[in-house]
Amino acid sequence: MVAVSLTSLSKEEFTNFIDSFDTVLTDCDGVLWLGNTVILGSPNVIIQLQEMGKRVFYVTNNSSKTRDEIVSKCSRLGYPATRDNILSTAYLTACYLQDIVFKKKVYVVGSKGITQELDAAGIKHLDVGPDPMCSDVASLLRNEVQLDKDVGAVVVGFDEHFSFPKMVKAATYLKQPNCIFIGTNTDEILPTEFPLTVPARCRECRMDW
Repeated sequence: MVAVSLTSLSKEEFTNFIDSFDTVLTDCDGVLWLGNTVILGSPNVIIQLQEMGKRVFYVTNNSSKTRDEIVSKCSRLGYPATRDNILSTAYLTACYLQDIVFKKKVYVVGSKGITQELDAAGIKHLDVGPDPMCSDVASLLRNEVQLDKDVGAVVVGFDEHFSFPKMVKAATYLKQPNCIFIGTNTDEILPTEFPLTVPARCRECRMDW
């Protein structure tokens, strides 16, 4: 299907287009906002769609925030939202593990957005946060890597504390034949309002098609 600018449609064509759907799925980062900066006009579009009776769902693979935190951000930036119309990969990861009746622990290379959604679903996990490289590789492998035998899944998302020890632990857990691997996003770059480039995925989340 060829993309068409809505401004090129006649009034009748525009009305027919609007009447052809009842649900809107919208991304967030880089579509509605950049960091904490609203993309011009986007709140009004969302409000108008809702006033037309459309159901709007905010769909994001940014796993660094819980649904409640995303609702708060939407409210602060002018987008009407509730927990029920937020679909985030942190939440959906917890839903998936809950659906398969996962009973072991999760090793998370990511942010508290993931672990808080896991907590809400009653799923056990190891803590997130800094796990720095304290010495050389040989010493790390001999003495410093502590593994948890109850880990049965590795979840990888955006992690501002990503480190070599975390990569070693994740890779080692994943050598277990029944260990589940979940990547919350495959984006290479996180859209922000700043001129710097922010990598958005770990190497483990690279996908070959």
